[in-house]
Amino acid sequence: MNSIIHQPNDAVLIYISSTWPLINGGGPLAVKSSLELYNRYFSHVYFLGLEEYDCPNKEEFERQQKVTIHHVPIIREAKWARFAKSLFSPYPALIYQFRQPRIIEQVLNIIEQIIPKNKKVAIIIEDVPLAYLLEFIVRYYPNIPTAVRSQNIISKAFDGFDKEGLFASRIAWSYELSKIRNFEKNARKMADKFWAISNQDEKDYMERLEIACDGILGIDVETERYSLVSYGSLSNVINIGRVDLRKGAGLSKFIDECWKRILQKNNRASLVLAGHGTENYTNKVNHIIGLGAVGDDRELLNQGMIFVNPQYIGSGIKIKTIIAMLAGKAVITTPVGSEGIPGVSGEHFIVVDSFEYFAEAVIDLMNNEKRAIEIGRKARELATHVYSKQNFESQAVKLLDDLLSDKVTI
Repeated sequence: MNSIIHQPNDAVLIYISSTWPLINGGGPLAVKSSLELYNRYFSHVYFLGLEEYDCPNKEEFERQQKVTIHHVPIIREAKWARFAKSLFSPYPALIYQFRQPRIIEQVLNIIEQIIPKNKKVAIIIEDVPLAYLLEFIVRYYPNIPTAVRSQNIISKAFDGFDKEGLFASRIAWSYELSKIRNFEKNARKMADKFWAISNQDEKDYMERLEIACDGILGIDVETERYSLVSYGSLSNVINIGRVDLRKGAGLSKFIDECWKRILQKNNRASLVLAGHGTENYTNKVNHIIGLGAVGDDRELLNQGMIFVNPQYIGSGIKIKTIIAMLAGKAVITTPVGSEGIPGVSGEHFIVVDSFEYFAEAVIDLMNNEKRAIEIGRKARELATHVYSKQNFESQAVKLLDDLLSDKVTI
Protein backbone atom coordinates (compact mmCIF):
# COMPACT_ATOMS: atom_id res chain seq x y z
CA MET A 1 0.00 0.00 0.00
CA ASN A 2 1.24 3.52 -0.83
CA SER A 3 0.55 5.26 2.47
CA ILE A 4 -0.10 8.99 2.55
CA ILE A 5 1.29 8.95 6.11
CA HIS A 6 5.02 9.43 5.51
CA GLN A 7 5.93 9.28 9.17
CA PRO A 8 3.91 8.86 12.38
CA ASN A 9 2.59 11.90 14.17
CA ASP A 10 4.46 12.55 17.43
CA ALA A 11 1.19 12.22 19.40
CA VAL A 12 0.04 9.08 21.19
CA LEU A 13 -3.44 7.58 21.20
CA ILE A 14 -5.50 5.87 23.88
CA TYR A 15 -7.99 3.72 21.98
CA ILE A 16 -10.87 2.19 23.99
CA SER A 17 -13.05 -0.59 22.59
CA SER A 18 -15.36 -3.38 23.75
CA THR A 19 -14.24 -5.53 20.82
CA TRP A 20 -10.83 -6.99 20.02
CA PRO A 21 -9.29 -6.39 16.56
CA LEU A 22 -10.10 -9.58 14.62
CA ILE A 23 -10.89 -10.56 11.03
CA ASN A 24 -14.13 -12.41 11.83
CA GLY A 25 -17.26 -10.37 12.49
CA GLY A 26 -18.28 -6.84 11.54
CA GLY A 27 -17.38 -5.02 14.76
CA PRO A 28 -14.00 -6.75 15.27
CA LEU A 29 -13.04 -6.14 11.65
CA ALA A 30 -13.91 -2.43 11.94
CA VAL A 31 -11.75 -2.21 15.07
CA LYS A 32 -8.87 -4.02 13.37
CA SER A 33 -8.87 -1.67 10.39
CA SER A 34 -9.00 1.38 12.69
CA LEU A 35 -6.20 0.10 14.96
CA GLU A 36 -3.92 -0.53 11.99
CA LEU A 37 -4.60 3.00 10.72
CA TYR A 38 -3.93 4.55 14.15
CA ASN A 39 -0.73 2.51 14.37
CA ARG A 40 0.49 4.21 11.18
CA TYR A 41 -0.60 7.70 12.23
CA PHE A 42 0.37 7.91 15.94
CA SER A 43 3.79 7.38 17.51
CA HIS A 44 2.21 4.85 19.87
CA VAL A 45 -1.24 3.37 20.49
CA TYR A 46 -2.48 2.12 23.87
CA PHE A 47 -5.42 -0.16 23.23
CA LEU A 48 -7.85 -0.74 26.13
CA GLY A 49 -10.13 -3.70 25.49
CA LEU A 50 -13.22 -4.03 27.69
CA GLU A 51 -13.93 -7.69 27.02
CA GLU A 52 -14.63 -10.97 28.82
CA TYR A 53 -11.48 -12.67 27.56
CA ASP A 54 -7.97 -11.47 26.78
CA CYS A 55 -6.99 -10.49 23.24
CA PRO A 56 -6.38 -13.70 21.24
CA ASN A 57 -3.97 -12.00 18.82
CA LYS A 58 -2.26 -9.71 21.33
CA GLU A 59 1.27 -10.68 20.33
CA GLU A 60 0.55 -9.98 16.65
CA PHE A 61 -0.21 -6.32 17.33
CA GLU A 62 2.37 -5.78 20.03
CA ARG A 63 5.05 -7.09 17.66
CA GLN A 64 4.40 -3.93 15.66
CA GLN A 65 6.13 -2.20 18.61
CA LYS A 66 3.83 0.82 18.56
CA VAL A 67 0.79 -0.89 20.11
CA THR A 68 0.37 -1.84 23.77
CA ILE A 69 -2.76 -3.81 24.66
CA HIS A 70 -4.46 -3.65 28.06
CA HIS A 71 -7.30 -5.99 29.01
CA VAL A 72 -10.10 -4.69 31.24
CA PRO A 73 -12.18 -7.79 32.09
CA ILE A 74 -15.96 -7.48 32.04
CA ILE A 75 -18.84 -9.84 32.70
CA ARG A 76 -21.44 -9.95 29.93
CA GLU A 77 -24.75 -10.19 31.70
CA ALA A 78 -27.98 -11.63 30.33
CA LYS A 79 -30.33 -9.14 28.64
CA TRP A 80 -32.99 -9.53 31.33
CA ALA A 81 -30.43 -8.71 34.05
CA ARG A 82 -29.36 -5.56 32.27
CA PHE A 83 -32.97 -4.50 31.74
CA ALA A 84 -33.69 -5.07 35.43
CA LYS A 85 -30.73 -2.93 36.53
CA SER A 86 -31.70 -0.10 34.21
CA LEU A 87 -35.40 0.10 35.11
CA PHE A 88 -35.05 3.03 37.50
CA SER A 89 -32.01 4.57 35.88
CA PRO A 90 -31.60 7.16 33.11
CA TYR A 91 -29.01 4.89 31.46
CA PRO A 92 -30.06 2.28 28.89
CA ALA A 93 -29.59 -1.43 29.56
CA LEU A 94 -26.98 -1.82 26.81
CA ILE A 95 -24.25 -0.07 28.84
CA TYR A 96 -24.72 -1.86 32.17
CA GLN A 97 -22.22 -4.60 31.45
CA PHE A 98 -19.59 -1.83 31.28
CA ARG A 99 -20.87 0.67 33.84
CA GLN A 100 -19.39 -0.81 36.99
CA PRO A 101 -17.20 1.08 39.52
CA ARG A 102 -14.45 -1.55 39.19
CA ILE A 103 -14.26 -1.08 35.40
CA ILE A 104 -14.34 2.72 35.56
CA GLU A 105 -11.59 2.75 38.18
CA GLN A 106 -9.41 0.34 36.19
CA VAL A 107 -9.77 2.37 32.98
CA LEU A 108 -8.85 5.61 34.76
CA ASN A 109 -5.88 3.96 36.46
CA ILE A 110 -4.54 2.66 33.14
CA ILE A 111 -4.91 6.10 31.55
CA GLU A 112 -3.07 7.71 34.46
CA GLN A 113 -0.19 5.23 34.13
CA ILE A 114 0.29 5.53 30.39
CA ILE A 115 -0.14 9.25 29.70
CA PRO A 116 3.28 10.43 28.50
CA LYS A 117 4.84 13.72 29.46
CA ASN A 118 5.44 16.50 26.95
CA LYS A 119 3.48 14.81 24.17
CA LYS A 120 0.13 15.31 22.59
CA VAL A 121 -2.46 12.75 23.62
CA ALA A 122 -5.84 11.87 22.13
CA ILE A 123 -8.54 9.44 23.23
CA ILE A 124 -10.79 7.65 20.76
CA ILE A 125 -13.72 5.57 21.97
CA GLU A 126 -14.97 2.85 19.64
CA ASP A 127 -18.76 2.83 19.44
CA VAL A 128 -21.36 4.75 21.38
CA PRO A 129 -22.05 2.43 24.38
CA LEU A 130 -18.56 3.06 25.80
CA ALA A 131 -19.08 6.83 25.58
CA TYR A 132 -20.32 6.71 29.19
CA LEU A 133 -16.60 6.68 30.12
CA LEU A 134 -16.35 10.27 28.91
CA GLU A 135 -18.21 11.41 32.04
CA PHE A 136 -15.14 10.44 34.04
CA ILE A 137 -12.37 10.98 31.49
CA VAL A 138 -13.39 14.58 30.79
CA ARG A 139 -13.61 15.29 34.53
CA TYR A 140 -10.01 14.17 35.17
CA TYR A 141 -8.43 15.06 31.81
CA PRO A 142 -10.28 18.11 30.42
CA ASN A 143 -7.45 19.06 28.06
CA ILE A 144 -7.24 15.76 26.19
CA PRO A 145 -9.22 15.83 22.94
CA THR A 146 -11.74 12.98 22.67
CA ALA A 147 -13.60 11.36 19.81
CA VAL A 148 -16.34 8.76 19.58
CA ARG A 149 -16.51 6.62 16.44
CA SER A 150 -20.05 5.28 16.07
CA GLN A 151 -20.46 1.87 14.43
CA ASN A 152 -24.21 2.39 14.05
CA ILE A 153 -27.15 4.43 15.30
CA ILE A 154 -28.25 2.30 18.23
CA SER A 155 -31.79 3.65 18.47
CA LYS A 156 -32.28 2.92 14.76
CA ALA A 157 -30.72 -0.54 15.12
CA PHE A 158 -33.54 -1.52 17.49
CA ASP A 159 -36.22 0.43 15.64
CA GLY A 160 -39.55 -1.39 15.67
CA PHE A 161 -38.93 -3.53 18.75
CA ASP A 162 -41.43 -1.32 20.60
CA LYS A 163 -44.14 -2.29 18.11
CA GLU A 164 -43.81 -6.08 18.19
CA GLY A 165 -44.52 -8.80 20.74
CA LEU A 166 -46.52 -8.70 23.95
CA PHE A 167 -47.82 -5.44 25.42
CA ALA A 168 -45.35 -5.51 28.33
CA SER A 169 -42.46 -6.08 25.91
CA ARG A 170 -43.55 -3.16 23.73
CA ILE A 171 -43.76 -0.85 26.75
CA ALA A 172 -40.31 -1.96 27.97
CA TRP A 173 -38.75 -1.38 24.56
CA SER A 174 -40.43 2.01 24.20
CA TYR A 175 -38.88 3.09 27.51
CA GLU A 176 -35.50 1.61 26.56
CA LEU A 177 -35.42 3.28 23.13
CA SER A 178 -36.20 6.64 24.72
CA LYS A 179 -33.20 6.21 27.04
CA ILE A 180 -30.98 5.09 24.16
CA ARG A 181 -31.85 8.20 22.14
CA ASN A 182 -31.03 10.44 25.11
CA PHE A 183 -27.78 8.58 25.71
CA GLU A 184 -26.71 8.99 22.06
CA LYS A 185 -27.40 12.74 22.24
CA ASN A 186 -25.39 13.04 25.47
CA ALA A 187 -22.52 11.05 23.95
CA ARG A 188 -22.33 13.61 21.17
CA LYS A 189 -22.29 16.48 23.66
CA MET A 190 -19.51 14.96 25.78
CA ALA A 191 -17.15 14.13 22.88
CA ASP A 192 -15.08 16.77 21.13
CA LYS A 193 -15.54 14.88 17.88
CA PHE A 194 -18.24 12.46 16.84
CA TRP A 195 -17.72 10.35 13.69
CA ALA A 196 -20.28 8.31 11.78
CA ILE A 197 -19.33 5.14 9.91
CA SER A 198 -21.15 5.99 6.66
CA ASN A 199 -22.82 8.82 4.74
CA GLN A 200 -26.21 7.29 5.48
CA ASP A 201 -25.58 7.16 9.22
CA GLU A 202 -24.39 10.78 9.19
CA LYS A 203 -27.62 11.79 7.46
CA ASP A 204 -29.78 9.68 9.80
CA TYR A 205 -28.09 11.08 12.90
CA MET A 206 -29.18 14.57 11.88
CA GLU A 207 -32.69 13.63 10.73
CA ARG A 208 -33.52 11.33 13.65
CA LEU A 209 -31.63 12.83 16.59
CA GLU A 210 -30.45 16.25 15.40
CA ILE A 211 -26.88 15.10 15.96
CA ALA A 212 -24.31 16.82 13.77
CA CYS A 213 -21.36 14.54 13.07
CA ASP A 214 -17.82 15.85 12.58
CA GLY A 215 -17.07 13.51 9.70
CA ILE A 216 -17.20 9.95 8.46
CA LEU A 217 -14.68 7.33 9.53
CA GLY A 218 -15.51 4.26 7.49
CA ILE A 219 -13.61 1.00 7.25
CA ASP A 220 -11.15 -0.81 5.08
CA VAL A 221 -11.21 -4.54 4.40
CA GLU A 222 -8.31 -6.76 3.39
CA THR A 223 -9.31 -6.84 -0.25
CA GLU A 224 -6.57 -9.29 -1.25
CA ARG A 225 -7.84 -11.81 1.29
CA TYR A 226 -10.95 -12.43 -0.83
CA SER A 227 -9.48 -12.06 -4.30
CA LEU A 228 -9.06 -15.82 -4.85
CA VAL A 229 -12.45 -16.97 -3.51
CA SER A 230 -14.06 -19.26 -6.10
CA TYR A 231 -17.47 -18.74 -7.71
CA GLY A 232 -18.97 -21.70 -5.88
CA SER A 233 -22.12 -23.56 -6.86
CA LEU A 234 -25.01 -21.61 -8.36
CA SER A 235 -27.39 -23.88 -6.46
CA ASN A 236 -25.88 -23.00 -3.07
CA VAL A 237 -27.27 -19.92 -1.35
CA ILE A 238 -24.94 -18.74 1.43
CA ASN A 239 -25.01 -16.42 4.44
CA ILE A 240 -22.51 -15.75 7.19
CA GLY A 241 -22.83 -13.92 10.48
CA ARG A 242 -23.50 -14.33 14.19
CA VAL A 243 -27.20 -14.91 14.87
CA ASP A 244 -28.42 -12.25 17.29
CA LEU A 245 -31.68 -10.46 18.04
CA ARG A 246 -31.65 -8.43 14.83
CA LYS A 247 -29.85 -10.66 12.32
CA GLY A 248 -31.65 -13.76 13.52
CA ALA A 249 -35.03 -12.14 12.86
CA GLY A 250 -34.19 -11.58 9.18
CA LEU A 251 -32.66 -15.02 8.68
CA SER A 252 -35.67 -16.76 10.27
CA LYS A 253 -38.04 -14.73 8.13
CA PHE A 254 -36.11 -15.67 4.97
CA ILE A 255 -36.24 -19.37 5.87
CA ASP A 256 -39.92 -19.29 6.81
CA GLU A 257 -41.20 -17.18 3.92
CA CYS A 258 -38.77 -17.76 1.06
CA TRP A 259 -36.73 -20.94 1.29
CA LYS A 260 -39.48 -23.50 0.59
CA ARG A 261 -40.55 -21.53 -2.48
CA ILE A 262 -36.96 -21.61 -3.72
CA LEU A 263 -36.76 -25.38 -3.16
CA GLN A 264 -39.97 -25.88 -5.13
CA LYS A 265 -38.30 -24.26 -8.15
CA ASN A 266 -34.88 -25.88 -7.63
CA ASN A 267 -34.89 -29.09 -5.61
CA ARG A 268 -31.06 -29.21 -5.80
CA ALA A 269 -30.71 -25.91 -3.95
CA SER A 270 -29.02 -25.77 -0.54
CA LEU A 271 -28.88 -23.00 2.05
CA VAL A 272 -25.44 -22.98 3.70
CA LEU A 273 -25.02 -20.84 6.81
CA ALA A 274 -22.00 -20.00 8.95
CA GLY A 275 -21.57 -18.05 12.15
CA HIS A 276 -22.26 -18.52 15.82
CA GLY A 277 -25.80 -19.87 16.29
CA THR A 278 -26.38 -20.96 12.69
CA GLU A 279 -25.98 -24.63 13.67
CA ASN A 280 -29.47 -24.37 15.16
CA TYR A 281 -30.95 -23.88 11.68
CA THR A 282 -29.72 -27.19 10.27
CA ASN A 283 -32.57 -29.05 8.55
CA LYS A 284 -31.63 -31.92 6.22
CA VAL A 285 -35.15 -32.27 4.84
CA ASN A 286 -35.15 -28.64 3.70
CA HIS A 287 -31.51 -28.69 2.54
CA ILE A 288 -30.31 -26.24 5.22
CA ILE A 289 -26.77 -26.65 6.52
CA GLY A 290 -25.73 -24.68 9.61
CA LEU A 291 -21.95 -24.79 10.03
CA GLY A 292 -21.85 -22.73 13.23
CA ALA A 293 -18.76 -20.63 13.89
CA VAL A 294 -16.00 -21.14 11.30
CA GLY A 295 -12.37 -20.17 11.64
CA ASP A 296 -12.11 -18.72 8.14
CA ASP A 297 -15.06 -17.03 6.41
CA ARG A 298 -13.67 -18.08 3.02
CA GLU A 299 -14.63 -21.65 3.95
CA LEU A 300 -18.24 -20.56 3.55
CA LEU A 301 -17.75 -18.09 0.69
CA ASN A 302 -16.20 -20.74 -1.55
CA GLN A 303 -19.36 -22.83 -1.42
CA GLY A 304 -21.95 -20.68 -3.18
CA MET A 305 -22.39 -18.05 -5.87
CA ILE A 306 -25.46 -16.34 -4.38
CA PHE A 307 -25.15 -14.56 -1.03
CA VAL A 308 -28.24 -13.43 0.86
CA ASN A 309 -28.36 -10.86 3.65
CA PRO A 310 -32.01 -10.70 4.75
CA GLN A 311 -31.44 -8.37 7.71
CA TYR A 312 -34.29 -5.87 7.96
CA ILE A 313 -33.55 -4.33 11.37
CA GLY A 314 -30.35 -2.41 11.97
CA SER A 315 -28.15 0.54 11.03
CA GLY A 316 -24.56 1.18 10.06
CA ILE A 317 -22.60 -0.62 7.35
CA LYS A 318 -23.24 -4.36 7.02
CA ILE A 319 -19.69 -5.62 6.68
CA LYS A 320 -20.89 -9.11 5.70
CA THR A 321 -22.38 -7.55 2.55
CA ILE A 322 -19.08 -5.84 1.73
CA ILE A 323 -17.12 -9.06 2.25
CA ALA A 324 -19.50 -10.98 0.00
CA MET A 325 -19.01 -8.30 -2.67
CA LEU A 326 -15.22 -8.51 -2.32
CA ALA A 327 -15.53 -12.27 -2.79
CA GLY A 328 -17.36 -11.70 -6.07
CA LYS A 329 -20.73 -13.01 -4.88
CA ALA A 330 -24.07 -12.02 -6.34
CA VAL A 331 -25.60 -10.40 -3.26
CA ILE A 332 -29.34 -10.23 -2.70
CA THR A 333 -30.26 -8.11 0.28
CA THR A 334 -32.66 -5.64 1.86
CA PRO A 335 -32.39 -1.83 2.04
CA VAL A 336 -30.93 -2.33 5.54
CA GLY A 337 -28.40 -4.88 4.25
CA SER A 338 -27.09 -2.49 1.60
CA GLU A 339 -27.27 0.66 3.72
CA GLY A 340 -24.24 2.93 3.50
CA ILE A 341 -22.72 1.02 0.57
CA PRO A 342 -22.41 3.21 -2.56
CA GLY A 343 -23.62 0.62 -5.06
CA VAL A 344 -26.52 0.43 -7.52
CA SER A 345 -29.21 -2.22 -7.18
CA GLY A 346 -29.29 -4.46 -10.23
CA GLU A 347 -25.65 -3.69 -11.00
CA HIS A 348 -23.52 -4.25 -7.87
CA PHE A 349 -26.11 -6.18 -5.84
CA ILE A 350 -29.87 -6.74 -5.83
CA VAL A 351 -32.00 -4.96 -3.24
CA VAL A 352 -35.52 -6.23 -2.56
CA ASP A 353 -38.00 -4.10 -0.64
CA SER A 354 -39.97 -7.01 0.80
CA PHE A 355 -39.59 -10.72 1.48
CA GLU A 356 -42.33 -11.30 -1.08
CA TYR A 357 -39.73 -10.65 -3.80
CA PHE A 358 -36.71 -12.21 -2.09
CA ALA A 359 -37.44 -15.74 -3.31
CA GLU A 360 -38.08 -14.51 -6.85
CA ALA A 361 -34.74 -12.70 -6.93
CA VAL A 362 -32.88 -15.83 -5.81
CA ILE A 363 -34.69 -18.05 -8.34
CA ASP A 364 -34.02 -15.56 -11.15
CA LEU A 365 -30.27 -15.62 -10.46
CA MET A 366 -30.22 -19.41 -10.19
CA ASN A 367 -31.62 -19.47 -13.71
CA ASN A 368 -29.18 -16.88 -15.05
CA GLU A 369 -25.58 -17.78 -14.26
CA LYS A 370 -24.20 -15.13 -16.60
CA ARG A 371 -26.02 -12.35 -14.72
CA ALA A 372 -24.96 -13.73 -11.34
CA ILE A 373 -21.31 -13.74 -12.44
CA GLU A 374 -21.58 -10.21 -13.85
CA ILE A 375 -23.12 -8.78 -10.66
CA GLY A 376 -20.41 -10.49 -8.62
CA ARG A 377 -17.69 -9.09 -10.88
CA LYS A 378 -18.97 -5.52 -10.61
CA ALA A 379 -19.49 -5.92 -6.87
CA ARG A 380 -15.86 -6.96 -6.44
CA GLU A 381 -14.60 -4.03 -8.51
CA LEU A 382 -16.63 -1.50 -6.53
CA ALA A 383 -15.83 -2.89 -3.08
CA THR A 384 -12.12 -3.27 -3.84
CA HIS A 385 -11.93 0.43 -4.67
CA VAL A 386 -14.24 1.90 -2.02
CA TYR A 387 -12.97 -0.17 0.92
CA SER A 388 -9.26 -0.06 0.16
CA LYS A 389 -6.68 1.05 2.72
CA GLN A 390 -5.81 4.02 0.53
CA ASN A 391 -9.35 5.36 0.56
CA PHE A 392 -9.76 4.75 4.27
CA GLU A 393 -6.49 6.47 5.11
CA SER A 394 -7.13 9.57 3.01
CA GLN A 395 -10.54 9.91 4.66
CA ALA A 396 -9.25 9.38 8.19
CA VAL A 397 -6.11 11.53 8.25
CA LYS A 398 -8.12 14.76 7.98
CA LEU A 399 -10.27 13.71 10.93
CA LEU A 400 -7.26 12.78 13.06
CA ASP A 401 -5.46 16.04 12.23
CA ASP A 402 -8.61 17.90 13.21
CA LEU A 403 -8.88 15.97 16.49
CA LEU A 404 -5.31 16.77 17.54
CA SER A 405 -5.75 20.46 16.81
CA ASP A 406 -8.84 20.66 19.02
CA LYS A 407 -7.19 21.25 22.42
CA VAL A 408 -3.85 21.88 24.04
CA THR A 409 -2.86 18.44 25.23
CA ILE A 410 -0.60 17.24 28.03
